[in-house]
Amino acid sequence: MYEVQAFRFQDAQKANIDTKEKIKNLNDIRFALREKEEKLLKQKALHAEMMKRGVDYLADIEHGNAP
Repeated sequence: MYEVQAFRFQDAQKANIDTKEKIKNLNDIRFALREKEEKLLKQKALHAEMMKRGVDYLADIEHGNAP
């Protein structure tokens, strides 16, 4: 009887460890996606700013005359 309880306890501990590992992996993936989203939002904002200033501003940047 004690062997059965010990076996169940080990299974429960293993399941708990597996769950914690899965949560950690998911959190790592979520963090990477959050960083990627942040980078894309910054690029989008920069693109919108450049489009707002127009083609002349982009030409000035290429020629080294940008403010």
